[in-house]
Amino acid sequence: MLHNEGEVYKVYEIEDKSFTIYYGYYSDLDREGEVLLPIFPNFYLDPVYTKEGFPYCTRIQDACHHYCCRHGGSGDGWCSDCVYYPDESMEIAVCMCNKRKITKKDSMEDKRGNVRNEEESYEKENKKKESII
Repeated sequence: MLHNEGEVYKVYEIEDKSFTIYYGYYSDLDREGEVLLPIFPNFYLDPVYTKEGFPYCTRIQDACHHYCCRHGGSGDGWCSDCVYYPDESMEIAVCMCNKRKITKKDSMEDKRGNVRNEEESYEKENKKKESII
């Protein structure tokens, strides 16, 4: 089945957040192909946290420096291979690594040192996606 750019792929409800994933292109180079892909949030560049302070991540997101392969060895280096990713079959999940968890004290700074406001950052991402539609 062929999909249209901006068409909803899936809506994920995880913990206290909802993420609407749309079909689209990751880059202009992808537009040369005929296959649309589900476009997942980039939680590395624009982190979102649960009420408890744990970060959301995607299955194929590059793992952070706290990565610990669940299968032994080095794995693929994706979040889904990490012991802190709760279920490797989930496309979006909550990273359960306590070292990446934020507290009220540092809630306006993510673990990379970027000032954040999760409501604004998620709304900004949704507006980008809605402009595709």
